[in-house]
Amino acid sequence: MNELFEEEFQFNQASRSNWEHGAAHRNLITGYLTELAQSSRGRLCVLGAGNCNDLDLQKLSQVYSEIHLVDLDESAL
Repeated sequence: MNELFEEEFQFNQASRSNWEHGAAHRNLITGYLTELAQSSRGRLCVLGAGNCNDLDLQKLSQVYSEIHLVDLDESAL
């Protein structure tokens, strides 16, 4: 495992339980992405998605027809 992947893996493991802690940031980012949905043809690709603690995927799935999550650490997705 290379050093970058190992760092990301450790960060994702440590941040798995941070859903409540990131609520304000998640609401802000989800709001921005919801506004952008009108001009995106219904598709969203999230690079470095990690645990998605900063996205409300349930809300985003109501405005995007496709959501693609990409991360080096596939176990975090």
